[in-house]
Amino acid sequence: KVDFAATDKFGRTTYIEAKGFETDRWKIIKKLWKFYGPGPLEIWKGTYKNPKLDEVIVPRGEGGENGNSR
Repeated sequence: KVDFAATDKFGRTTYIEAKGFETDRWKIIKKLWKFYGPGPLEIWKGTYKNPKLDEVIVPRGEGGENGNSR
């Protein structure tokens, strides 16, 4: 389960995860998202006062050629 989901005016949904500490479980979920995620996943790190977009994962079939991050 991700922290947030946002849908734009064209009906495209982007999923958003705010990460603090990366656990082993999270690393597995992140790898699986590249192949089975329902849409792009933005991973934000930093503090609530200074968040930074760290990574965007685009799953296969959603424009992510090999399920790679951009």
